[in-house]
Amino acid sequence: MFSKEMVQSVLDKLASKDHFFVSEAHLQTEFITQASKLYKEFEYYPELVPSLVPSEYKKQFKDKGIHFDLVIRSGDEKIIVEFKYLTASYHEKVNGFDISVKSHMAMDIRRYDCWKDISRLEAFVKSNETDITKGYFVLVTNVPGFWNKSNNITFADDFLIFDGEHKASIKKWSERASEGTKKGRNSPLNIKGDYLFKYKPFYTSNKRGGEFKSLVVEITK
Repeated sequence: MFSKEMVQSVLDKLASKDHFFVSEAHLQTEFITQASKLYKEFEYYPELVPSLVPSEYKKQFKDKGIHFDLVIRSGDEKIIVEFKYLTASYHEKVNGFDISVKSHMAMDIRRYDCWKDISRLEAFVKSNETDITKGYFVLVTNVPGFWNKSNNITFADDFLIFDGEHKASIKKWSERASEGTKKGRNSPLNIKGDYLFKYKPFYTSNKRGGEFKSLVVEITK
């Protein structure tokens, strides 16, 4: 079984390279490269659509977003992985190269997207209609507002992804959320599992925005 500890070990190996990623696609590619070196007994398939789609998924998401960023396979075990790379604008010279990331600072809708990924993973993992064994949601970010818990009440409190406990619930926008904010993200998300989010250091520099952290969320039957 490709365990949570194995996922974290791949991230730790990437972190030891002492650089950050320029995009989510860069993160995915480097993760697959390192995982295939560390754990050669597994097969890795990026951007794959599972052949069995649970009826619950079709009801909630219809035919949208059925593919997953990565499928890891060994024998009868099939594990699906979703990545998110959410950043504030940041630039640094690393090993003689100029590296920068763009800003993804619409935090409320990005938090919704994170929970949507977890909900999609749950729909496949927890269903008896699929052959998916387990799922992982992997986030890398340099935005402290994601991992820090604020005491301020907002119209998107259900979607907070702070470091700490998150209970099973129906996550939805408050009535104060504007139609513009909710556009394309109107549907409530039924999160079935209880989760403990633990962010870990990933990359750190002394520059503003130079603290990156990673989060691995394991989705089980």
